[in-house]
Amino acid sequence: MDNIIEIKNKIRKSAKNKNYVNDGTSEENANFTEKYEATGESEFSRDVTHPLDEVLSERHYILSGVHSFLRDRFSSEKNFTGVAPRGYQRADERILEEVSEALMKRRDVDPSDIELRVLEGIVSLFGTVPDRKMKKNAEKVAEKVYGVKDVHNFLTISAHGKALVDNRTGLN
Repeated sequence: MDNIIEIKNKIRKSAKNKNYVNDGTSEENANFTEKYEATGESEFSRDVTHPLDEVLSERHYILSGVHSFLRDRFSSEKNFTGVAPRGYQRADERILEEVSEALMKRRDVDPSDIELRVLEGIVSLFGTVPDRKMKKNAEKVAEKVYGVKDVHNFLTISAHGKALVDNRTGLN
């Protein structure tokens, strides 16, 4: 607590030198001070932005981050969010449904020509998409679904709705 008071005083001194702080020297400043003292408000409850407010809020943000880090790191209570019971495996049908819904919610992926298959948590994507970005995005969407172990991306890139064919091999 003493450190915070020392910091406040140092900042207040530097702010006085820059005319940010009401030092009570002018009549206008005296009236300003009387107004807030009469209402019983503290010097930090004013509508005027004070340089100290910014420093204290930044310090509070840093300290709260340190506190949560230390709490998570050294707490006797562990966080078991997302840990399943031994032997639990999410049903393939449920994974298929969630991947399908996730693809439908994305603006940057057109799932109308994508076929999904799921076997033991491994998602396979088949079909055509217009560009590489959409192919990668579809794969990323599938990877983020809970229960997916791996994604096999067999999507092909199409040009204007037709699959590109490699002239050397004749394959898609």
